Amino acid sequence: MPWLARILARRFDFGLGDRPAGLGVVVPQKWRPAIVAASGARGIVVRILLVILAGVYAGSYVASLAVGLTPRLPWMFFPVLAVVHLPTAFVAVRSGDAIASRFAAHPCVARLVALAVGTAIVAWARPALVWPLTILIAPAAAVAAWRGRLGPARNWLWILAILYCGYGAVWNLNYVVAALRPGIHDAPLLALDRVLWGLVFPGPRDDGPLYPVIRSAAVISVLQNAYMLLFGELFAVIAVLAMRGDRVARFLATTFACYGLGLAFFAIYPVIGPCLAFFPGAFHADALRLESYGATLAMWIREYSATRAGQPTNGFGYFVGIPSLHVAMAFWLQVSLRVSRAHFWMFLPVNLLMTAATFLLGYHYVVDAPAGVLLVLIVLGVRTWLEALPRPAAGR
Repeated sequence: MPWLARILARRFDFGLGDRPAGLGVVVPQKWRPAIVAASGARGIVVRILLVILAGVYAGSYVASLAVGLTPRLPWMFFPVLAVVHLPTAFVAVRSGDAIASRFAAHPCVARLVALAVGTAIVAWARPALVWPLTILIAPAAAVAAWRGRLGPARNWLWILAILYCGYGAVWNLNYVVAALRPGIHDAPLLALDRVLWGLVFPGPRDDGPLYPVIRSAAVISVLQNAYMLLFGELFAVIAVLAMRGDRVARFLATTFACYGLGLAFFAIYPVIGPCLAFFPGAFHADALRLESYGATLAMWIREYSATRAGQPTNGFGYFVGIPSLHVAMAFWLQVSLRVSRAHFWMFLPVNLLMTAATFLLGYHYVVDAPAGVLLVLIVLGVRTWLEALPRPAAGR
C-alpha cells in the first residue's frame, strides 16, 4: 500500500525525504525513493524495538523486587544525556562534517585532521572542562536537534525512549545477577594478568599493587577521559547514522543484543573485574588519589557492596567483567562509523584509548578485551544469518 508507506515515511523520516539530511550532508537524488519507501518500515521496527525493550525493562524491574532489591528508576539518565552527552555528540558530529566538507579534495589531510580532533576530544573530556563547556553548548545542541540538524526531533524522542528502556533493563538485570551469583571467578584471571604484565614489564609482580599498569598521572587522566566517553560517542554515532540514512533501529537492536549476551555470560561465569574483586589491594594508592579515576572506582565499589547487602543503589551499576562491554561497544561503534570517513578517523583514537583504558586502568583483565570483540562478532554473525533467512511471501 504505497499511500501507507508515504504516511509512515513522513511520520518517521531520518532526514532523508526531499531535503538535505542536515549539516551539509545531501542525500543523492537516486537514493531518495528507496530510502523514503523504506522509512515507514523502519519506523515500525523502531516501535517494535521500543515495545520489546520496555517489556524487558518491566520484567527486570519485577525480577529486582523478587530477589529483594530496591530498583530505582534512573531519571537522572535524561538530564545527564541532555547536558553532557548530547552536546558532546553535537560537537563531534559538527566537527566531522566540517572536516569532510573543508578537506573534501584532500582525503589524506582530512584523515590527519580528524585524528587530531579525536585526540583533542579525549583531552577535552576532563570533568573540570566538560561540565562548564557542555552547559554552554547544550542550548545550541538542543536547538540543532529540534530543527532537525541531527535528524528530526521526533526521532530523538523515540531514540531516548529506547535508550532509557534498554539501559534500564541492562542495569536492573546486572543487579539481579550480581545479587543471585555470590561466587566469582576472578582469581585465575588476576593471576593471568600478573603473568602477562610480568612479560611486558619485567620485575616482581607476584603480589602487591598491579593497577593501573601505567603509572603516569597524565596518561591515566587521558585514558580515564577516553573510558568515560562511551555515551557521548554513542549519541554521536546515532546522529551520524540517522543523517546518512543508515538503519538506526538495526544499530540499537545490535547494541542491546551485545549487552544481553554479555549479561548471559555474566550469569553463567560471573567475573566482576579487578576494580571490584581486588580493590584496593591490587591498586596503587597514589593513583586512587586522582580525582576522576579514584571517584569512579569508589562509586562502583559502593554500588556492588550495596547490591550484595540488599541495600538501595543509584540504578546505574554495571559489574560484568568478562566480556568487556566497553571494548565491545568501542569496536561496534567504530565499525558502525564506516558510513562516514571523517567520523571514522575522528573516533579511532577515542576507541583505541577506550579499549586500552579497560585493562591498563584495572577496570578489566587483559583477556576481557578480546572477549568483548568476540562478543560483537558473534552478534553480527547471528544477525547476518537471521537477515539471510528467506522471508515468507507477503499475502495479498
